[in-house]
Amino acid sequence: MADIASLGIQVTTNGVQQAATDLDKLAVSGDKAAASTSKLNKSFSQGQAAPVRQASAALNEQSAALAKLAGQIDPTIAKLDKLDAMQAKLAAMRKGGIIGAEDFNALNTALDASRAKIG
Repeated sequence: MADIASLGIQVTTNGVQQAATDLDKLAVSGDKAAASTSKLNKSFSQGQAAPVRQASAALNEQSAALAKLAGQIDPTIAKLDKLDAMQAKLAAMRKGGIIGAEDFNALNTALDASRAKIG
C-alpha cells in the first residue's frame, strides 16, 4: 500500500516540476521578447525610422498624384472622390459632436443621392 501512495505523490510532483520548468522557459522567452522590443523602439527613436517615413510619404504623394490624374481623365471619378471627401468631413463633424444625428442623417442622405445620380 505504501508504494501506491508514494507513486501517486511522485506523479503529481513530476507534473508540477514540469510545469515549473515550462513556466521558467516561458518567462525567459518573454524577457527576450521585451528586450527585442526595447531595441526596436530605441532604433526607431534614433532616426532609423526616417527612411520608412520617407518611403511612406513618397507613396502617399504618388497615390494622390494618381487619384488626381484619374480624376482628370474621368470626371466621374473626381466627382465621386469629392463626395467621399465631403462624407468623411461630415462623419468627423458628427463624431466631434458638431452636428446632431438628425442633421447628419439628412446630409448623409443627400450625399448618397448625389452619389447615386453620378454612378
